Amino acid sequence: MSKLISELLDLPERVRKGDFVLNLSKGVNEPQKTLERYVVTLQLVECFYDCLSLIKTAVEANNSKAAYLHGSFGSGKSHFMAVLHLILQHNSDVRNVKELQSVCETHKWVEKKKFLLVPYHMINAKDMETAIFGGYVDHVAELHPDAPLPGVFLADEIFDNARQHRSSLGDEKFFAELNKGKTGGDSSGGGGKPRFGKMKHAKLSSDGWDATSFEEALEAEPGSKERSLLVGDLVKNIFPAFRGIAHAKEEAYVELDEGLGILSAHAQSLGYDGLILFLDELILWLATNSGNLDFVQREANKLVKLVESKKSERPIPIISYVARQRDLRDLIGDTVSGIEQVNLSDILSHMEERFDMITLEDRNLPLIAQRRVLKTKNDACKAELSDGYEQAIKLQPEVMEILLARDGNKELFKQVYPFSPALIKSLIAISSALQRERTALKIMLEMLVKRRETLFVGDIVPLGDLWDVVADGDDTFSDVLRVRFAHAKKLYTNKLLPMLEEQHSVDLEVDREKAKTDSEVARKFEAFENDNRLIKSLMLAALVEGEETLKDMTCAKLAALNHGNVKSRFSGREYQTVKNKFTDWSGLHGEIRLSGDATNPTVTLQLVGVDTDLIIRAARAYDRPGERQLKVKRMLLKSFGMPEQDDMFFAHKFNWRGTHRICDVLFENVRRTTDEALRSSGDDWELIIDFPFDSEGKSPQEDIDRIEKFKEKGESHKTIIWLPEFFSTKTQTELGQLVIIDHLLRGNNLDQHASDLSSQDRETARTILESRQSALASKLQSIVEAAYGIRSVPHPGSLDDSYNIADSQFTSLFSSLSLQRPVGSTLGEAMEHLLDQALKHQYPKHPKFRQEIKVNKDLKDVLQVCQEAAHTQDGRIFVEDNRIRKALKNICDPLELGSMGETHFVLEGFWKTLFNKALSVSEKDNPDVADMKSWMGDDRGLPREIENLLIMVYAEQTNRAFVRFGGNFIPKLDDLPGELELRQEVLPTEEEWQETKKRIADLFGDDLSRLLNASNLAGLGEKFSDDGGYIAKFKADCDALPNRLQLILQKLGVSEDEANQCDRVKTAKAARAFFDAVEGQEPTPMVIAIAKARIETSGKALGRSIKSAATVLASLLEPNRWELFEAVAEINDRRKTDATLLIDDLRDSLMMDEFALAGGLPAKLSDAEGRSVKLLRPPKVIPTPDDDEEEIELPPVKPGWKRLDSGSTERMSGSDLSTLTEKLAAKLGDNPKRRITIQWTVEEQSE
Repeated sequence: MSKLISELLDLPERVRKGDFVLNLSKGVNEPQKTLERYVVTLQLVECFYDCLSLIKTAVEANNSKAAYLHGSFGSGKSHFMAVLHLILQHNSDVRNVKELQSVCETHKWVEKKKFLLVPYHMINAKDMETAIFGGYVDHVAELHPDAPLPGVFLADEIFDNARQHRSSLGDEKFFAELNKGKTGGDSSGGGGKPRFGKMKHAKLSSDGWDATSFEEALEAEPGSKERSLLVGDLVKNIFPAFRGIAHAKEEAYVELDEGLGILSAHAQSLGYDGLILFLDELILWLATNSGNLDFVQREANKLVKLVESKKSERPIPIISYVARQRDLRDLIGDTVSGIEQVNLSDILSHMEERFDMITLEDRNLPLIAQRRVLKTKNDACKAELSDGYEQAIKLQPEVMEILLARDGNKELFKQVYPFSPALIKSLIAISSALQRERTALKIMLEMLVKRRETLFVGDIVPLGDLWDVVADGDDTFSDVLRVRFAHAKKLYTNKLLPMLEEQHSVDLEVDREKAKTDSEVARKFEAFENDNRLIKSLMLAALVEGEETLKDMTCAKLAALNHGNVKSRFSGREYQTVKNKFTDWSGLHGEIRLSGDATNPTVTLQLVGVDTDLIIRAARAYDRPGERQLKVKRMLLKSFGMPEQDDMFFAHKFNWRGTHRICDVLFENVRRTTDEALRSSGDDWELIIDFPFDSEGKSPQEDIDRIEKFKEKGESHKTIIWLPEFFSTKTQTELGQLVIIDHLLRGNNLDQHASDLSSQDRETARTILESRQSALASKLQSIVEAAYGIRSVPHPGSLDDSYNIADSQFTSLFSSLSLQRPVGSTLGEAMEHLLDQALKHQYPKHPKFRQEIKVNKDLKDVLQVCQEAAHTQDGRIFVEDNRIRKALKNICDPLELGSMGETHFVLEGFWKTLFNKALSVSEKDNPDVADMKSWMGDDRGLPREIENLLIMVYAEQTNRAFVRFGGNFIPKLDDLPGELELRQEVLPTEEEWQETKKRIADLFGDDLSRLLNASNLAGLGEKFSDDGGYIAKFKADCDALPNRLQLILQKLGVSEDEANQCDRVKTAKAARAFFDAVEGQEPTPMVIAIAKARIETSGKALGRSIKSAATVLASLLEPNRWELFEAVAEINDRRKTDATLLIDDLRDSLMMDEFALAGGLPAKLSDAEGRSVKLLRPPKVIPTPDDDEEEIELPPVKPGWKRLDSGSTERMSGSDLSTLTEKLAAKLGDNPKRRITIQWTVEEQSE
C-alpha cells in the first residue's frame, strides 16, 4: 500500500486559529521568532529595497510619503512590515538573514536614524481620526509610558472640565496633579527647557505647569504647541478616561491634517527621525462600508492628507503604508450607481497619483509554502515526496495543462506538490475573500491535516477539498461575499448534500466513522466523497468569480482539478462521467446549469434565495396520468424523429428501401386495448406502443397476458406491439416534476403560482426551472430509451427491475413473423429496424433501392431514358446527366429493368420476358393494366408508381398503346387505371413522325416527343380529339373563314381570281383542308396526313391562321362595319383621295397573311372603322359675310408640268398623316420627274 503524505511532512496535530498570523508589535519584540518563520524571496528583497528607498527619500527631503503595500490575504504584509521595522531598528538578527544582507548593507544610513512604527488594524474603526490618533496614543503610551501624550483631542471640553476641576481643588492640588511625574519645581512655575519648543509668552519649565503658563495655554491659538501640550498632560494625568471616551465620541479629535502635524511633532519630541504608519486592512474597511457611499468618499478623501499638509507643519516626515489586497473599485463593484462609481474613481485616482505601489506578489507563495507548510521531516522523506510527484504527473496532456494553469510549469508543480499550481491560484483567489486569520498558508496546512489519513504519495489534492476548509464557520467570508456564501451554504446543506447522501445511501455524519472499519461502507463513502468534491468545486467557482482557474468550469476542467477522484472505464473520458453526473443532478436541482459544448459543457451554479421546490409543490395539480402519458409520447416522437402531435393514433410516413411507406402508430396501454385496436386495417402495418408505467398495482406482466389472450384467437394481423420496461417510483416522480415544470413555464402560470415573489425573484425562479426542465428532459430521454430496450440503463434504479420482459418486449401478431430485438442507436433507428423486419417478411423480393425514389423527378427521368433505349437496336443509350445516371443505377439495377454503366444505360428484357410469358399463358391478345400488376407477384410489394413504370416501359418495348373504352389514353406514372388495355400499334415511319413533330410545333406550339412509339402516337391522337382537342377548338372557324374572306374581298372590288391568289385566302383554305384530312383518322394515318398536308405560304403562317381564325372571323362578321366601308367607297367629293386611301389599305390588309400583318386584321379593321367615321362625319360649316361657300381653288399648273392627281383632307391625326405620307410617297415611286406640292395648317381643338 502507498505511503501517506502525512508520514513525509512535518505536520502539526491540528491547526490553531492564530497560526500564520503575525501580530506586528509582537513580531518586532520577538525578532528571532519573526525572522525564523520568515521566507525571503528575490521579489521580497526588491520590495525591501523599494520601501527603504521611499523612507530615505522622505527623510532626506523631510516630506511625508505614502505607498500601497499590495498583496493578497496571506501574502505576509504584517510579517513584511515587522522585518522592515527590524531593519530600521538596525537589529543584529536581521543582518544574519543571508537574503537581507545586501539590503542592510545598501541602506546603512538607517543606523544613524530612529523610526517610530505604529501598526493599525482598521476593521471596525469609526473614522480615520479615531483610528490613527487613538492608535498612536495607545501605542506611545505603551512604548513610552512616562512621555506626555500628543494633544490630538478636541480641547474645549477638556479645558472646561479642567477649569471646574481647578476651581474645586485649588491651584496647589490642581497643578500638583497636572504636573505628576515631573521633577522639581513648584506650582508657581519657573524657568526650564520647554518640552515642545518655545511658547509665545511664558515659558513652561521642566518642573511643569503654573497658573501663568496654564492660562496662556488655554488662550493659545488652536493647533499651537502649548495648547497641544496642555491637552496631552490633562488627558494623561487628570482625565485618563477621556482616551477611551474619545473612541466613542463623534468629534473627539482634531482634524486629520492638524492631528498628523501634532503626531509628527510629538514623535520628534520623543527623539524619532521619522514616523511610520502601517494601516492594515484600510481598503477592506472602506469596502465593508460600501453601503454608506458618503462615508467611503469622505474617508477616502482623507488619505491624501497622509502625504499633503495644508494646516500644519510636520517636523519629521510621516511615511504611511496602506495595506490592501484588492483595488477599492473592484471591492465595491456594482453596489453603487454609475455616476457614484465615477466620483469615487476620481477620488481614488487623485489619491493614487500621490501614492507609491509596493507589491508582495503571489508568486512568492510557492516557495514560502514549500518551506513553511510542505517541510519534509528529512532528506529521505524529501526524496519520497519527489518520487510521488513524478508518479502524479503521469497525466494526459490536457489534464496537465489545466493543473498547471496559466503561467505555471512543472518546476512550480514540484515545488507545491501535493498541491497543483491551479489549486494554489484558486486558493489565493479564495483567500482574498477570507478574514485576516484565514491565510493561504493556513488553508494549505488545514487541508493537509484533514487528509492526514487519506492522502497518499502520488495523489494530488483535489480542488473540492478546499470547500470544507474555507466554509468552516459562519464568519469565514468577508461582508462582500457573506450573502452569497449564505445562499451557497444553504443550497449545499439543504439540497445538494442530501441529494448525494441519498444517491450513495450514505449518512455523512455516521458513515464517516464507519468507513474506517467497514470496507463496504468505505467503498460507498469513497464514491460519495468523490462526487461531493465535484459539487464543492462548483460551489467554489460560484463564490469566487473571475479567477482563471475557477471560471468557465467545463466538465473536463472539473475532472482535471479533482484528478484521481473521477473514475472512468476509458482513460481520458473522465469528463464524460462528470457530464453525466451533472446532467442528472441538474435535473434534480435547477440551480445547476449546463451550457455550451454538448460534449464538454460548462457547468455553473446559480446562488439564489428562491426555493423552486415550493413552487413545484404548489403546482402539483398539473401532474395527472394523462399528462404523464402525453409527455412520454412527445419524448418518443422526438426520438423517433416525428413531428409533435397530440393524437394518440396517427399515420407515420417513412422510407423503406427507397420507397415511401405508411405505418399506423397507436400509443395505448396494451392492458386495456380492445381486440379491434389490435387488428390492423388495410395494407399498412400497425405499431402499438405502450407506456412505461400504469396505474398503481399494475405491472408489465398484465400487458403480456393481454397479448397472449388475443393470440389464442388464432388471428393473423400486420400488428407489432412494443412494450417498455416500467419506470421506477423515483423516475415516475421525476416525470411528474417535469410535467409540472412544463406547465409552469407556459404563459403566465409561473406568475400565478409564485405571486408572493417579487418580479425579479420570479425571473430567477424561471431561469432555475428552465435549467431543471432541460436537465430532467435530457435525463428522462435517456431513461425512456433504456425502457424501450435500445440502450443500457443510464442511471441505476431508474427502471423497475422486478419483471423481466426481454422475451416479450417486441411482439408480432402476424402469425409467421417472429421479431428480433431491433438494432439502433436511437429509438427512431430501432423503429425502422422493426418495420424493416415486418416488410422484409411481407415482401421478400422487394428491390433494395439504395436511395429514396422521387416520383416526380427520378421516375420520370428513368422512364424517358428507358423509352429512348427501347427504340435502339441493342437497348443501349448514352446518358449525359450525372444525376440521371445515379437515378438509373439506384432504380433500374435493383429492379432488374436495366443496368447503368459509367456512361451508358442498357435496357434489359427481364420484365418484357416475364410479361410476354404471362400474356401467352393468359391467351389474351392485349393485356390490361390489372393483369400486368398481378403478374408482378405479391412478394415484391412495389409501389404503384414503380409498377406503372414497368408497364409503361413494356408498352414502349412492344409498341403498345393504352386504350380505354375504345379511345386512346395518355398514361402517367401516377395515373394508370387497371382497366386500361395495351393494344398493339402499327407505327408510321420515323421521317413522317419527325415531320409531324415539326408541323405540330409550327401550327399549335406543342412539343411532341421525338420518340416514335405507341404511347406518343396515342397522345397525338388525343390532341386532335373532338373532346377538347385541336379539331374541337379550331376546325369550325377554319371551315368558315375562306368563304367569308372571299365574300368581303368581292365587296371591295377584288376579282375572284385575284382573291383566290392572295396569301390570306390560300392559307385559310390550307387550314380547312388540313383539318379535313386529319379528322376521324386513327393515329398512324393521322401522322401521314399531317406530314403530307399542303402548306401554301409557310408553316408559321398556317399556324397563325388556324389559331387566329376565331377572332378574324368574328371581326369579319361585324355587319355595321361593312356598311361604313361601302359608304366610304362611294365618296366622290374632295374626300375622295382619303376614301380611296382607306379602301386600298383595307383591301391590302384583307389579302395579306395574318402572320405577316403587323397588329393583326381585327386591329386593322377597327382602325379603318375609326377612320371611316371621321371621314363620313359632315364638315363644320363656317358662314361667310355673303353666305356664299368659298371654293378651294387649286394653284395653276406651271408650264411644262401636268397634274396627275390632287386632293385634300382636314384635321388628320398622327396615324392618318403617316398613312397619307406613305401613300403619296408610293405615287412618286422611282420616277425622278414627279413632284408633290403640300400646304398645311396645324390646329388644336378648344376646351
